[in-house]
Amino acid sequence: RVYSRRNQLSNGGTLNVISGNVTGGIYLGPGASRNSVFANLVGINSSFTQGVANGGPGIVVDGASENTIGGNYVAGNTADGIVITNSAQGNVIQSNRFGSLDFAGIGNGGSGIRIDGGASGNFLGGVGARNTIQNNAGAGVLVIGETTLGNRISHNWIESNGGLEIDLSLTDSGDGVTTNDANDVDEGPHRQQNYPV
Repeated sequence: RVYSRRNQLSNGGTLNVISGNVTGGIYLGPGASRNSVFANLVGINSSFTQGVANGGPGIVVDGASENTIGGNYVAGNTADGIVITNSAQGNVIQSNRFGSLDFAGIGNGGSGIRIDGGASGNFLGGVGARNTIQNNAGAGVLVIGETTLGNRISHNWIESNGGLEIDLSLTDSGDGVTTNDANDVDEGPHRQQNYPV
């Protein structure tokens, strides 16, 4: 558990294995900021062949801000791959794999990425820094709640998940396709943004 600033959770050129814990794998709590979480195996073994589940999400960003999470392999966890919650802001999530069709097709037990609890201003993906989000039991990216706004989800590879690739939901478990409305005036996560037609 990390509640402080400017730590680096990595092992240089060697992947850390953070698997088989009773609760979640990595936790960044309130007060944790400007930390780097890089090159970890979270929920799988070192040979990429078997899930070794953490008992909760692989990574939790709980009220933490301005952290960078990149280059991690997050699969095989009991719950979501990563949860960004409790007004977490300004976190950058890039070049990770949340579940995969590779390494024995191991996914996470929930969504690949879950954003809720008023989290805002977080950045997922980007040109040349996409997250690969595959084979998770829930949605690829699940965004929940009317106060969860302004999170940028861009240039990610999202496929073969149990739910929608991106689900803007008013319910905890995802509510499926949001019906488009004229002039997109409805409220909700990401203001229930209309999908392209």
